[in-house]
Amino acid sequence: MKFSPLYQSEDTQWKNRLNQGQLVWPFFGSHSEARRKLLAQSGKLAAVVETASCHFFFSYQKTNEALIIDNLLVLRCRSQKQLLRVVEQVARSFFKKNLILDFSQRQVSFQDDIFKQAGFQETAGGLSKKLIYKNALVFGGGGSHGAYQVGVWMALTESDVPIQILTGASVGALNGALFAQGDLAAAKTLWHRMSTDHVLVFPKASEQSENLPSLLSQIGSLTTSAIKNRGVSAEPLRNILLDLYDAEKMRETTVDFQFVTTAIAGLRETRISYQPEFQKDWVSWLLASASFFPAMALQEIDGNYYMDGGYRNNIPVDIAYQKGATDCFVVDIKGPGLTKPVRQPEGVNLFTLHSPWSLGSFLLFSPERSQSNLTLGYLETRKCLGNLQGFWYSFSPEEDLEKEWQQFYQEFTAAIPGKKMERKEFLDRFSKIYGQKIVWETVGRSLLESAARYTAVAPTEIYDYATMKAAILNNLAGQKVQLYQELSITEWLTKYYQAAAFSDEEQVNRLLSAARQVSDETIIPLMTQAYQRNPLMAFFVCYLIYLKRGSQQWQKSFPMKS
Repeated sequence: MKFSPLYQSEDTQWKNRLNQGQLVWPFFGSHSEARRKLLAQSGKLAAVVETASCHFFFSYQKTNEALIIDNLLVLRCRSQKQLLRVVEQVARSFFKKNLILDFSQRQVSFQDDIFKQAGFQETAGGLSKKLIYKNALVFGGGGSHGAYQVGVWMALTESDVPIQILTGASVGALNGALFAQGDLAAAKTLWHRMSTDHVLVFPKASEQSENLPSLLSQIGSLTTSAIKNRGVSAEPLRNILLDLYDAEKMRETTVDFQFVTTAIAGLRETRISYQPEFQKDWVSWLLASASFFPAMALQEIDGNYYMDGGYRNNIPVDIAYQKGATDCFVVDIKGPGLTKPVRQPEGVNLFTLHSPWSLGSFLLFSPERSQSNLTLGYLETRKCLGNLQGFWYSFSPEEDLEKEWQQFYQEFTAAIPGKKMERKEFLDRFSKIYGQKIVWETVGRSLLESAARYTAVAPTEIYDYATMKAAILNNLAGQKVQLYQELSITEWLTKYYQAAAFSDEEQVNRLLSAARQVSDETIIPLMTQAYQRNPLMAFFVCYLIYLKRGSQQWQKSFPMKS
């Protein structure tokens, strides 16, 4: 299902289609009236939905318990029954308990059996239905990134989102077993104790990757030990698991839990679910799913050898589909392995949770990095559930992040002479750098987040405009900090490249440094020249200056044209 909010800045892309929409249900007295009403809602609570079977526009309201649809115009749909199924799917994507079709604009008596057969009840203003969920949680593989999944679990629990089906691979199996036990405290303990030398046995395991040679030395040490011993022993991890996993709680679980491992014989995917006869080997089966051979030793169970489930099915969402899930939360922590091509069944919502931030090296474990990854998983899930907004960072959904940027834009446009970038060109370029599509209505948040990334503001907090601005200015005034001691190879190489090459970030550094050294009178010529060479970079540097000086001081340096 493709769900797209209707933004006024993009009305040329959808207005013509909206004018072709037809009323199927009696929200208003005519098609033209419904179109006018929906057009008036653009930029607010209105969207277009497209699936293989249906394509329609609608507007809505939200309460704590219900999604209320108050207008709907159809472009195409197989049947009214199919339209109802897709509308219910949309309502489930808002995680509400009830769906209400609000026909209060007209006096309507419902005799149609289609609604009754679908389980709707007539109310004073329309129709209402209690939504039924069969939620699945899919924990993918990813080694030391696994703490992120515990953060997802925390957010789902906090928002009372029940999980009926649970599947996992590799470290996702370890977390999944604790989830099935309902033991969040044990999961937090697991990741608090997860340092490399407490998980694996190999030389230099306790060294931190405080520099790139140290990191390469650690990984080289692991590789050498793995070759000599046919895989590094995971006995320290086994001891932790024996302390934390509770067979009695597993027997009482109400969650349908299944995980995958890979049988060496034939490299076959092997699916495991808890059964009493597995009790004595339960921890061994879990370790088998997480044994990333050749880095980790194979697990022998009843004379057969097994290794990481990720080799055959690193994100086992197919199992969730087979078990009849209506809504799937897939936690992809970017571990190595095979992601099977799986067709998403029609009518099933898929919510893929992953961080835009790097989660570090998947082979090296650190309590500090684990806590950070846990927090990132928690915040990302709250965004998915609609409780926070943001992409790189997290803000309250009620926070208005657009007002300040509009003031800056007016002043910038007045101050810098010459032809400006077309809006579409600006948005296209900015979106590529930002990493997500930006529309005119979201530029303010995107600029603020980009400034925060540039100044290395930590992504593990919930911000409002004032606290984010303060964090940006604090870091801008001082030395940019390294957020973590333990970095992955990719993070180290990126860091070294940016230090050595004339990268985009380095250009920003140089222009910002130049702006600090010139007088107010010469800033405009400097920025005008920079804008001609690289408009987006100059625009961004001016925004950083605006954040630092504020509107009144900014106007002194960039006087408004009369």
